[in-house]
Amino acid sequence: MDDLLNQESFGQISLDPAGRYAAVERRGPYAAGARFDLGHQAPQAGTRLFLISLDAPTEARELMAQPSGYGYLLGPWSPDGRQLAVYRLGAEQWELGVLDLASGRVRWLGLIPASLPGRNVEWRSPSELIVLASAKPPAELRRISEAAHQMPPRWSASAGGRGAHTAIGSGVWRNLSPGPEPTQVVDVDVSTGRARVVRVGAFVDLKLSPSGAQIALLERGEPLQPANGRSPQGDWGVAAQARRLGLLDLHSGVLAYPCSGRDVLETLLSWSPTSDRLLIFARPDQAPWSKGEFYSVEGGSNRCQRLAGRGFSPALRRRPEAIETAWLGDWPIVRGQSLARREGRLDWWRLSSDLPVNLTAQMPEAPRLLGSQDGDLVLLAASRLWRMDAKGGLEPQPGQALGAVAWRPPERPDGGRELGRALLLTEAGRPSLRTLKGPIGLDLETGETVVGFSAAKRVLLVTSSTPSGVSLLKARRAGKAPAVAMRLNRRLADTDPMRVLPIAHSGPDGKALLSWLYLPAPGACRPALVVRPYLGDNYRSPPSSRPPVLGLVADTRVLVGRGYGVLLPSLPLAMSQRDPLEGLAKRILDVVDAAARQAPGQFDPERLAIWGHSYGGYAALGTIGQTDRFKAAISMNAPTDLISIYGSFQPSWRSSPEDGVWPSWPAGWAEDSQGRMGAPPWQVPDRYIANSPLFWAMNIHTPVMLVHADQDPVPLNQAEEMFSALYRQNKDAVLVTYWGEGHIVASPGNVRDLYRRASDWLDYYLRPPAQNWRRPACPESGT
Repeated sequence: MDDLLNQESFGQISLDPAGRYAAVERRGPYAAGARFDLGHQAPQAGTRLFLISLDAPTEARELMAQPSGYGYLLGPWSPDGRQLAVYRLGAEQWELGVLDLASGRVRWLGLIPASLPGRNVEWRSPSELIVLASAKPPAELRRISEAAHQMPPRWSASAGGRGAHTAIGSGVWRNLSPGPEPTQVVDVDVSTGRARVVRVGAFVDLKLSPSGAQIALLERGEPLQPANGRSPQGDWGVAAQARRLGLLDLHSGVLAYPCSGRDVLETLLSWSPTSDRLLIFARPDQAPWSKGEFYSVEGGSNRCQRLAGRGFSPALRRRPEAIETAWLGDWPIVRGQSLARREGRLDWWRLSSDLPVNLTAQMPEAPRLLGSQDGDLVLLAASRLWRMDAKGGLEPQPGQALGAVAWRPPERPDGGRELGRALLLTEAGRPSLRTLKGPIGLDLETGETVVGFSAAKRVLLVTSSTPSGVSLLKARRAGKAPAVAMRLNRRLADTDPMRVLPIAHSGPDGKALLSWLYLPAPGACRPALVVRPYLGDNYRSPPSSRPPVLGLVADTRVLVGRGYGVLLPSLPLAMSQRDPLEGLAKRILDVVDAAARQAPGQFDPERLAIWGHSYGGYAALGTIGQTDRFKAAISMNAPTDLISIYGSFQPSWRSSPEDGVWPSWPAGWAEDSQGRMGAPPWQVPDRYIANSPLFWAMNIHTPVMLVHADQDPVPLNQAEEMFSALYRQNKDAVLVTYWGEGHIVASPGNVRDLYRRASDWLDYYLRPPAQNWRRPACPESGT
């Protein structure tokens, strides 16, 4: 448990514009973090910043003074590379600062960035910073702690006779719902720290134009509510409010609204790299995203021009909606499919006011866009690299290609690809790196991931992990042995690596799949097997160990270290499949039986347990409702009743409705996402019942440990309903509730308790039949 809770990991690794230094986020040891009420963001509370000079890459030093009680995160470099925006995260604190690289001093600006790193903070010049600031930290950092802060004063007010209430509305009353406090566009002089508020509004995102003359702003619009007869999500999207585009002129202060009457896709706000020309995707009000169109907005004139889109349809990802685009010179290009081709191949199309042009139709297969280099784009198709010039001309590159790597500034959740320069990987005994102009004399070892390249210093930065779990950041230079710049998780160096075996099998459609069997070192007896399902997963390679916080849930290394085998089955699901639980137990047991045949004697197929989290916990409960072959089950944070979860509220929606309330989110999950019901429960109640593990409770005979949390977006009542159903039938079950936790158990004290209880549970039910056994204390309810 100490090894698990003291895991470290690399966060963002960012090179300065001149390629002299690398700034590194070192996350962990996890248990030493400043706070654990941040859900998936918890590792950031234990992050520290380091600087590596690429002239001496083995000497990493702390980037600045970093007092305890905070986590520190990287923002963007200034254009001259002499300053760096940084963030500090502490108890109830989220603040932006500017670090002077030469002195190591930070000027904390007293500004609260309106979102997490990666957006809303941009350099206009080496001495000027544009920030979207708010009155309190973003909702992602407050969701779990909000109820603890908001509810007791309200309860106290009601108890004292003063009253406390919130109200939200629907239909003609939808505007009754409160909105968040306005945000500010702030212009900061970093030399003095003086901040000037440029504009105040309901802004949620900004993007500075290449010239620095204008800012594209996304502003909250009116609430969006599903109409009768249409899906709550699907083609209509997950947003609860429309988004309006504004263009703010920084010289005049005038805010214009081009493309009026259009709801703008939040994940695409992309300026041309060569001009003040903005690409957006927008739909008419009250229309689905399938009716959306691309628009080009000219900076200065604010002219909004629709780009012709006849003949092709862009590839639209969902939850959240995103479209993959890029710029080829001053031409926007979009990934999509021809409406005339039935096979639906995804190509890259150039957009203009005329008909769109398919730039990759003649390639042997649908290409992947990998990056840019020397002003051209780099694509991969048919095991070859291809170069696309500014006119759309294609030229295959010599040799067999493995892929390409690109490095870029901190990622934005933006469909407009901010492409970094690309290095190409080709087959040459071992992976070798080259540019479009030729080899650069640097090779890669198997398992290394490129995280940065300095052309000035001819240094390649890569990360890798040893079989025991030690993480390395290395600098590679031509003709020299790799230099280890940082080494994390040293305490794992003496741990035994897991044995990993591929298990080949077929899916229900007959397609070949691979699952993965993890085994401890051979011992005197065959280990029991813990199956960890997650519906929809398809593992083409062994899943890597997950860093905190996700690595705290049913960690494979801990289970193998306990002496169990672990099986991760591939269970792909077609989006069209309306009954996710149908035949699930057979699918999983077929993989177990395939593993027993392909790894004979490596585990005991009669001593099986199943442990799932979230949608995996749903799969675990659905499985034991169809078979008695498993001796024990653990289900964590899982939906159990698709009817009651359909309209459920997340805890933060109740405590802080001003941050947004999205009833369409759980409804859309049930209809359009993992639930796959395709319609609301009042239209297809039998389908909801057939796919809710709660309604299989009469068939569950496997002892079940149910684990849940009070601040989980999957409501606590889901586990309580299942426990009550099993209690009513006098079946063996335990319900463990962790307080102040979200969808992931994050607090070290709760993690220790979880693994103690789970280990006792598995040890008891999976003990070898002939072994003398003293029953351990049953997991008590506790506090």
